[in-house]
Amino acid sequence: HLLLLSLVQARSMEDTTRVPKQPTQITVDHGTPYRTKMSSKVGSLLTEEEKRRKKEFMREQEEMKRKKKEQEKKHMQKYKKNLKQVKSRIGASRPSPHFFNKPKSRTTESGSSLVVIPDPSI
Repeated sequence: HLLLLSLVQARSMEDTTRVPKQPTQITVDHGTPYRTKMSSKVGSLLTEEEKRRKKEFMREQEEMKRKKKEQEKKHMQKYKKNLKQVKSRIGASRPSPHFFNKPKSRTTESGSSLVVIPDPSI
């Protein structure tokens, strides 16, 4: 009885793992069927042509990937450079030290004088 149960379990597990076989059709670059129904001579010629085109296509893809990577690299370099410039600019735009020596007094709406003393430690 136990043997039968394990056998049934095994079969059900087998069913879930089995993939329905679909007819495989090899397609090259622009979805053209790899082998088309023609005379064998023309067929072989076609496959050579297709192979050549596939190679070309793959080469182009590699080229595109490489160019994209290079562009991204350039972009990152540019970004880092800009970031440095911005940081240095922020540093340069800091108020001069003697700005802190004379606190600005502003009068608020109520009339009381509000003294703004910037923190030199910033």
